[in-house]
Amino acid sequence: MPLDVVGETQLTLELGSIKAQHKVLVCHGLPQQVLIGIDFLMTHKCIIKFGNNTVFSKGDPISMVFGPLDKVYRITVAEIVILSPNMVADIPCVIQGVSGHE
Repeated sequence: MPLDVVGETQLTLELGSIKAQHKVLVCHGLPQQVLIGIDFLMTHKCIIKFGNNTVFSKGDPISMVFGPLDKVYRITVAEIVILSPNMVADIPCVIQGVSGHE
């Protein structure tokens, strides 16, 4: 499901000992209060340990909370698609396991 992006803004984000200005997207209808993007995590050299649901920020452990993960679907696209950071695109695809898309 595409994000319903209504705008963007610059915020001060705090994650453990990191306090940084970061551009964020404002969306309607997210099941979580916030999504931390890979761009932020890579910029600040965070380490994710999925085995114990922890993000390490400058060595400080921070517990992660996941929203509900109802289902996982395989999505197949007909060609290679390269997306630049912050790019939004509609990509025709087939979603295996979803009625009407197989």
